[in-house]
Amino acid sequence: MQDIKTFVYFDLEATGLKSSGRPRVCEMSLIAVNVSDIKDLNESIMNILSGTVNENSSVQMENIYPRVLNKLTLCVYPMATIVPVVSSLTGLDNYNLTGQSKFDKNIGDLLHIFLSRLCPPVCFIAHNGNLYDYPLLRAELEKAGSTLGSEILCVDSYVGMKEIFQKRQHNSEETKKIEDTKADGSKLVRFEIKAVSDKVNAGEFEKEMLEESRENAESDIKSDTKKTLTSCMKRQHQVFKTSFAEYQAFKSSKLENETTPTRSKTLLYFKPTPRKIKQLSNFNALTFRKKLEFSNQRMPTSFSLINLHKHLLGCPPGKSHGAEADCLALLRITAVLGNEWLEWAQNNCTKFEEFGRMWSMS
Repeated sequence: MQDIKTFVYFDLEATGLKSSGRPRVCEMSLIAVNVSDIKDLNESIMNILSGTVNENSSVQMENIYPRVLNKLTLCVYPMATIVPVVSSLTGLDNYNLTGQSKFDKNIGDLLHIFLSRLCPPVCFIAHNGNLYDYPLLRAELEKAGSTLGSEILCVDSYVGMKEIFQKRQHNSEETKKIEDTKADGSKLVRFEIKAVSDKVNAGEFEKEMLEESRENAESDIKSDTKKTLTSCMKRQHQVFKTSFAEYQAFKSSKLENETTPTRSKTLLYFKPTPRKIKQLSNFNALTFRKKLEFSNQRMPTSFSLINLHKHLLGCPPGKSHGAEADCLALLRITAVLGNEWLEWAQNNCTKFEEFGRMWSMS
């Protein structure tokens, strides 16, 4: 699939929810922007967010959008009663819509022409579009006998936001686990180093090494003493034999002035030289990586358009529950996510014609 070139932010207001029976379109808005404009918008928004968030930030957010926008906003007489609660939210009712054209083939063809002049591939973006906006638009188009074209793509920003934040949270948790493991390892190493240092300072290692040296020295002395005694006994035996022979010669020759043979000096016991104790070298200081600070990856309390705008941009949208205002709010929300959003949309888009109709007139 080719990379998306144009995003069309789409929103519609209707007479009621899907559960109300057969909702009809009252208003719809399409705002088309190039992918490159979303990247530029991301940079502008991030510049605002990098400063101090104040009351002026909300005004700045409302007035920030790409210079080049292709917009189409239409009001339609719904041919059905608008639920009062919807009127209180959207400001649309059967009275102020009187005189507007109904959703017919002309409107369907107008939508088709608008989309055909945009740089393809073209992709719709609607919040909760999979369950509401796209099925309702399909129903209205089929009733009017029109189509948008077989190559129009669609994504649901509600689904996209959930998956992006879930991925963020997962990555954050995995990263935190790794960092915690590193931190625990660092604590263990520091603990062991302190324990060794304490032993060194207390002379424990020196005592142990002296004991070991003494034991080795005693063992060497015993071994050397045994060897020396054996040698001495042999020498004494030899001296005795020599002395006895001399005595026999003295006796036989009766030489009165014969001197007694000089006795050989006995060997001294070997005194081993104590082994030198190796002194412990100073510990080299270990450098540990500073624990990384995690960016805010918490999940929004809800994924409504208003709450997402507040969560990501620091303020609620100035206007809401109007088709064009909601499209612009959605544009800012997706733009602040930058490449995260662009990659998700590219990998999760489907063709508009594959959506089923919310209702059928037959």
